[in-house]
Amino acid sequence: MEKSTQPWRKLLYTPQPYPDNYTDVSFLSQLKRNSTVKRYTFRKLISDFSLVSLHLNTLALTHIFFLGLYSYDTRIDVPLTVSTTISVVLLLFYNSSDNSSRVVIQDALKSSLVISFTIFTLSPVLKSLSESTSSDSIWSLSFGLVVANLITTDYHFNLKDKFNPIVSTNVLIAEATVLASRFNSDAKVFAFMLFCIQIHGIFPIFDTWLREFHVPIHHLMTLATGSIATFCIYKMMEFPWLLIWCILHSTILVFCPIYFILLQKYKNELQGPWDIAKPILNGTD
Repeated sequence: MEKSTQPWRKLLYTPQPYPDNYTDVSFLSQLKRNSTVKRYTFRKLISDFSLVSLHLNTLALTHIFFLGLYSYDTRIDVPLTVSTTISVVLLLFYNSSDNSSRVVIQDALKSSLVISFTIFTLSPVLKSLSESTSSDSIWSLSFGLVVANLITTDYHFNLKDKFNPIVSTNVLIAEATVLASRFNSDAKVFAFMLFCIQIHGIFPIFDTWLREFHVPIHHLMTLATGSIATFCIYKMMEFPWLLIWCILHSTILVFCPIYFILLQKYKNELQGPWDIAKPILNGTD
């Protein structure tokens, strides 16, 4: 068979003087491999995974505060004063800036004030909410709600998307309500619920704003919350819990980014001019 002078074209419904199993050298010339795949650096991955670590820190601080009020009769004023002061400082720092997300923070603060007043008036009711329920049932329900929060939390919450992580927040408020019902005083109920609203309702939005406009401060707050949570676990709990806590954070911040980078070599995304063939019928398209 003589070699055809007619160039081969990637057209299925056009007669060409080439056998059916013919493969032209230009067939894969426009093939691209992993051209749209995003490459990640170790530093960027640590920053991303630190959001999971930060959320675990806030959860740990919440339950450490509960444990202190429930088992160790910890003073109410110190943790509550610290959390309230941080919230006010962040608010003043935020108001000194100029960005389009201010309405989100103000709405969150207004809602928090209303909720705080409601909690203050309903503290006696919350205190007696689970009097007829055993503590084992409360601990099991609390654990289930924490797991549900970890699953539903949007760790990449962005203020510009105007998305309110209402599901995960409501799950945590429900869990805080369940735990608060085990206290024996209205003051403890109010203090614990207010602390939970500040650390899980206001702080995540502030931190998202800091992550968007003031990254160094965000990293500083992540380090601060982790240090405080680790110190509290060291002081109030046994060594095995501290060891588990350190291993958990090491896994999230070091081993998970390394494993993610190692997985990059298995990406095999192909791009090319694979347009759907359009047959020509009766001389028209």
